[in-house]
Parts: sequence; structure tokens; C-alpha cells
Amino acid sequence: KYEIKNYLGIDILCMESEYMVAHKFVAMSERIGAASRDIFDMHYFIANHFDFDREIIKVRTGLDFKDFKSNILLELQKVQSNSLLEGMGELVDEKQKYWIKNKMMSEIVLMIELL
Repeated sequence: KYEIKNYLGIDILCMESEYMVAHKFVAMSERIGAASRDIFDMHYFIANHFDFDREIIKVRTGLDFKDFKSNILLELQKVQSNSLLEGMGELVDEKQKYWIKNKMMSEIVLMIELL
């Protein structure tokens, strides 16, 4: 689903946030270990209470949310903390780098468990 958003006086067709977040969640599950930015983005979305459409997740993965969530949590356990800054290190400051390497994974795991 899409909606019109106005940015600086220009109308832009944008995906509604609950659909965008659901697709990002699936992308994260497909690229865990390859694209740490997905983990970073999902942390942001969950921490800021973005809602997401669970039906999209089911349609894209064939899994109900409980099974999808279990799979993600298993995959996140395999991620090496020394790889988390790949592709992101130049985009964040030193404080964020420390947080990404030392705290982000434990926080996102807890956040997903609580969904």
C-alpha cells in the first residue's frame, strides 16, 4: 500500500510504513550476516514502535510470525560482532560504532523476542 507524502512542497508516492517495515524485516532475515544495516534499521524501527504487517511476512516467507521470529533469532546468534560495521562504519560516529559492536545485537535479540 502506498500513500502520498509531501516533502518540501513536492508530493511523493511512498510505501506505507507498516508495509515498508515488514519488507525490511524479511530482507533482514534473508541477508543476516551480509547486510548489518538491516539489523541497524530494524533496531530503529522496533525501538521507535513502528508497526508492521505480519501478513506480508507470512506471504513472503511462508511462515507464521512465531516461526519467522524463531528463525531470525537463530540466525542472529551466528553473526560475528566484528562484522557488524561492514558497510556502515563510514556512516556512523565513534559512539555509534562502539554501540553497534558491543550492544546492538543483544538489544535487537531482546526486542525481537518481546515482539
